[in-house]
Amino acid sequence: MRIAILGPLEVSADDRPIPVAGTRLRGLLIRLALDPGRTVSVGTLITDLWPEAPPKRPEHALHELVSRLRRTLPTEAPIRSGAGGYLLDIAGLSVDIHRFERLVRGGSVSTRRGDLTRAVHQLRDALALWRGPALSDIATLPFAAATATRLDELRVIATESALAIELPARAGDPLLITELEALLAAHPLRERPRLLHIQALHDAARTAEALTAYDRYRTLLATELGIDPGPELAALHLKLLRGEAPGGQAGDSPDSPVALRDPHIFGATGASSAARLRVPLTRFIGRELELSEVGRLVGSERLVTLVGPGGAGKTRLAVAVANEAGGRFAGGVGMAELAAVTDSSDLPQAVAAALGVAPSRTVEHSAADPMGLLAEALPTAPTLLVLDNCEHLIDGVARFAEDLLGRVPQLRVLATSRQLLGIAGETLWETAPLAVPPANSADVADYPSVRLFLDRAAAVRPELAPTEADLETVADICRRLDGLPLALELAAAKLRVMPLSVLHSRLDDRFTVLSGGNRTALPATAPCAPYWIGIGSFSTPCSEPTWPACPSFPPRSRRPRPRESAWARPNWKRCWTSRCCNSWTSRTPIPLSPHHNPATACSNRCARTDSNTSPPEENWIRPRQLTWPTTRASPSPPTHTCAAATSFPGSNSSTPTVTI
Repeated sequence: MRIAILGPLEVSADDRPIPVAGTRLRGLLIRLALDPGRTVSVGTLITDLWPEAPPKRPEHALHELVSRLRRTLPTEAPIRSGAGGYLLDIAGLSVDIHRFERLVRGGSVSTRRGDLTRAVHQLRDALALWRGPALSDIATLPFAAATATRLDELRVIATESALAIELPARAGDPLLITELEALLAAHPLRERPRLLHIQALHDAARTAEALTAYDRYRTLLATELGIDPGPELAALHLKLLRGEAPGGQAGDSPDSPVALRDPHIFGATGASSAARLRVPLTRFIGRELELSEVGRLVGSERLVTLVGPGGAGKTRLAVAVANEAGGRFAGGVGMAELAAVTDSSDLPQAVAAALGVAPSRTVEHSAADPMGLLAEALPTAPTLLVLDNCEHLIDGVARFAEDLLGRVPQLRVLATSRQLLGIAGETLWETAPLAVPPANSADVADYPSVRLFLDRAAAVRPELAPTEADLETVADICRRLDGLPLALELAAAKLRVMPLSVLHSRLDDRFTVLSGGNRTALPATAPCAPYWIGIGSFSTPCSEPTWPACPSFPPRSRRPRPRESAWARPNWKRCWTSRCCNSWTSRTPIPLSPHHNPATACSNRCARTDSNTSPPEENWIRPRQLTWPTTRASPSPPTHTCAAATSFPGSNSSTPTVTI
């Protein structure tokens, strides 16, 4: 069903008109159509429909009016009651007012982004919806008069914006001049259409008429208001007197610089693609090669995903790439930080805010299509979107990215995640830790990890002047922290309260030493610090400190809490790589094999052993218990262990292993 109120009321269903007789009945339908899908209270309806003399039994009269309207309208547009009022259960875009507002808003967004052709189409489509004065059937009601005034003002603004975009491309067009004259006749005191009219007359080689039009307008303002024309119009008049060309010549296209001269549309700086990115407070260090290579991939591929462990610097690399590549994307660059998003249904709103677009503020109720609204609002020019911290919504983000890329051909996506999105056309870039200097290296200061540590240390200790011995100490700190940028920044920040030698000696207790950090860190990054800084060296032999409990990623869905089983409170937990496999692994610390990297797939480090083997004793660490239900028969869980493992700390027996 369609309801048109930008003019006389028209209601149609399946291209068949539906007559609505009676002023009160029309007023009730129009009042409900102004807020489709929203409940309008009984008190509001009574005040709006009977503003001066309500009936003796207003609730009963309103109920009778609603019953008549229900019999008039088709069944696909029911009027529902509830929550102390009534609502018209139709989609928002079924009412022409909401389509008009959405098109005007889209034209404004397209204009700011420099997509002038699309902006003109949207504005002209919006103006074509008008068939006469808005809400003319109930113009005497106060609520209708206020709404009609707002809509008339929005209509004038849309007309001015469309003419401002079209005039440079159609200089001297008599049809545009005639339209401007009609607009000035209805609104003689508005300065913006007056400026456009004088400009159009000059472009049509009618400079004398342009000067006469300015003189008439100046006299009108002095007589009616006692003021002078604004500075823009005065400057245009001065240029005409001097014989200077104030605007473009015939043949200028909407994409030419002349078309961007209207400050009412583009502001003082013109329409340029903006990079809506956070400006980092620290320098970008140590990934010059990655910056170049990922920038090349973003220019050639539509979806690039930076994968790596938490704290490896994926977000910082993505921001640097987006800043470097911003000039290549006329549609702009935006970054959606998804760490605070907990529901996949909120992704369109987060992306719209990141790119600075407004899909629609209209209530669309059951017929809403947020993805369609977002895709329509995005510019047609090449645009780069950065999706940061996707791992906790990996399935939803994958579907969202695939759908949006399919709808917007000029869009490119750069995502950061601890695991790949897993969709067709995805290009992966593994974000590894920074390179660390080997032992007894001669050029320690040239390694990226050392450079990063020294740069962050200089921020908290400006007087720090590292000697050769200090550089070797810093190199050892970088090796022990495996070159992870987050761990290095946390360690450098501790130099504010302790000397370098003390920091180096206390890294064995890194959970305590490197706690804290940035107060404003995103929730997806902050929990990574104690985990990664407690891993120990990835290249130490099995006798060195062991890998602690696996991090706990947010589960796909809530599961009932398992009950305690009969056997020795085992401590089983999903493998740290979360969804890389369906295996289970003991959260009891597992010794690391030489050159072991926890960031690799679990198939490279663990193997399934005899399912009847009992779990080892757990007296070294006690994280949160997760046990198998007692309803299982023979509740002996599978056992995972590292291929190089021999025994667990605190265990009295060896654990059988299977080497992969």
